[in-house]
Parts: sequence; C-alpha cells; structure tokens
Amino acid sequence: TTLWEICSGGDKPLNALDSQRKLQFYEDRHQLPAPNWTELANLINNCMEYEADFRPSFRAVIRDLNSLFTPDYELLTENDMLPNMRIGALGLSEAFEGRDPTYFEERHLKFLQQLGKGNFGSVEMCRYDPLQDNTGEVVAVKKLQHSTEEYLRDFEREIEILKSLQHDNIVKYKGVCYSAGRRNLKLIMEYLPYGSLRDYLQKHKDRLDHKKLLQYASQICKGMEYL
Repeated sequence: TTLWEICSGGDKPLNALDSQRKLQFYEDRHQLPAPNWTELANLINNCMEYEADFRPSFRAVIRDLNSLFTPDYELLTENDMLPNMRIGALGLSEAFEGRDPTYFEERHLKFLQQLGKGNFGSVEMCRYDPLQDNTGEVVAVKKLQHSTEEYLRDFEREIEILKSLQHDNIVKYKGVCYSAGRRNLKLIMEYLPYGSLRDYLQKHKDRLDHKKLLQYASQICKGMEYL
C-alpha cells in the first residue's frame, strides 16, 4: 500500500469511498488501479495479494525495486536524496538523566513552530541554543499531552526503542529533556525539514519521476527490513 501511495502522489487508497463501499471492495477482492509501468504494477499487485503467504518479503521487494532501475541510475546516492525519507516517531525515569550523555536543558530550547499534534502528544520544531546566538541545532521535540503514569511508561519505552535504532532511513534519536520540576519529559529527535512523505508527494508530485518514487519506496523497505 505504501508503494502504491508513493506512485499515486500521496493519495490514500479508496479515499473517495465511504466505509461500506471500502468494505465491499475488499470483500470482493478487487485491486487498486496500478501505474502504467507494467513491471511496477506487477510488483504492487504481488504486494497486495489477499493471501499473506503469497506476498513478497521486504528483501524481495528491495531486490525487485533495484531491478527496475536502469544500469546507469544509482539507487541510493546520498547526495541525490531529496529528501532522504525516514520513518519517524511522533511521538524517563530519573535514571535516564544520569546515564544519558545527550541530556538537553529545557532553558536552551527555543520554540520555532508546531510540526504536529495528536491525542497523546505533540511535536515541535525548536532550536537548541546554549550560546543564545541563534546558531544552535534545529531539532524536533516530542512531548506528551497528558503525563499520566501509564502514558509516561509507554513514552519511556518508545524512547528506549528509538535510542537503540541506528539506520539511515529511520529518524535519529538526539536525547531527552525534563521540564522544570521534572514534571514532564521531552524526546529530542533529528529534525527532518521536508516533513512527512505524504505531504511531500502531494506538494511535488508533478516533478517526481518514477525513479525518484522508487528510490523513496526502496528507502522505506530498507528501514522496515531493519526494524
């Protein structure tokens, strides 16, 4: 489905149908309209097999995506990745502060703008500026809407998982920050200036060719395979 969305300019599948018609579509085992590129259409259809056992693995999808490129096209040239899409997190106890070398001080975080907000948390773009000269690093800061014990425990687990991940196509962990009085915990992450892939596709779909779209799909597959 992700590959289909990438090749469809960020559109959501069956976006024009109501819930009942969507259910009927899948009960009748219909297929979403595929791109004109025959080999790519076959790959998407294979990934959307209704029988899970017949779907290709992430490794097989990466292999097939690679095979669709012409020999003179470099798949993952770092300088050409605009943007380098990464899987993001939207979204500690006292022990974290003592052993985490990337502990951020709240007083040095300057709010720039809000990036997103959900039921459980929000993400802000901030500048971490200890020198107070507007030269500090721009980061993404996630914080909880409600700091209940249960939410905080889940948030700590999320942070521990993100800390353990090291991959070019997964958003990078920067550190943590406590508010004054240690009442709230914030997760500091790498800031990705191009935003979400869906928004990027919808904004730039007229100038993205199939090779660039396949590049994004391959990056997502590599990140998912790592996870």
